[in-house]
Amino acid sequence: MFTYAKPVFLKKLKNEMNVTAFFCANFECSGKDARLEVTGATRYKVTVNGDFICAGPAKAPHGYCKFDSIDISSFVTEGINQIVIEVASYNVHCYDGISSPGFIWAEVQADGNCVAATGSNFIGFLDTERVQKCSRYSFQRHFSESYVIGGSTMIQAELEVVDTGLIPMKRDVHYPVYPFAEPKKILNRGK
Repeated sequence: MFTYAKPVFLKKLKNEMNVTAFFCANFECSGKDARLEVTGATRYKVTVNGDFICAGPAKAPHGYCKFDSIDISSFVTEGINQIVIEVASYNVHCYDGISSPGFIWAEVQADGNCVAATGSNFIGFLDTERVQKCSRYSFQRHFSESYVIGGSTMIQAELEVVDTGLIPMKRDVHYPVYPFAEPKKILNRGK
């Protein structure tokens, strides 16, 4: 469970639809023992030192959010490391009119110490490449997206602590392992 981390999001954007945000932190460790705990809304992807770690969150019952607890020891090195969490906050309204605000809640423990925690040493960036063409109350489908491609689209943004109203609960299923498989040559059977 989170010791120091708080749920955060980009200031004044937690209730906006179709926001893509990035949350980054540098942390130092010995490279021997590191663990990540993370949850968020709506979707997130985590990389450590450029390597993909996980995506989530897992589905949870109403009023709860499931968090992953992942051993990242094999992805960190001695010295300075970097964690980047990409969050796509769709902020979709449920049938009862309730939606969860966009947020990320993450903490890295290394060598028995908290070395990175949202609400402490993470910084946030807004990706302005995704264009929001609808308001929260429009009839546009929530999965519609459009982009303006080209150039640098990231701007640093201030963070705010988010009151999610959700109770964190540990994911009870192990995170899957995706081993790399070499592609097989397909024989051309002639036509």
